[in-house]
Amino acid sequence: MKGPGFRIRHDVRRVWQCPETGKTLKTSGDVTQLRSPFARKPVFMQMLEDQPPARKQLDLDEILGHMLIEPESEPVAKAAPDKQLARENDTRTETMEPPPVQTESETAVAEDTEIR
Repeated sequence: MKGPGFRIRHDVRRVWQCPETGKTLKTSGDVTQLRSPFARKPVFMQMLEDQPPARKQLDLDEILGHMLIEPESEPVAKAAPDKQLARENDTRTETMEPPPVQTESETAVAEDTEIR
């Protein structure tokens, strides 16, 4: 049987402390304000926040020490843009004529020829 380590590690409840008596109380995460049930006069409890552990700051040399950086053998020069290539990719506009409009008599003739 496993122990309670996983459940305790991921505890999402909020911890409150009474400023007068010093007693603590745990509530669910949806509680944002809490009046102290331990104090004789109405006092709001203070929420205790656990700070996550600080991340270790690494030096740049230590970060680059883990990376494999190979120098380039030959520097690659950027090619000048070719004028012919630019002309080939220019935007072209084409105009299209609308299809001819058929009259009713032409439509009827076209339908008669399709049926036969």
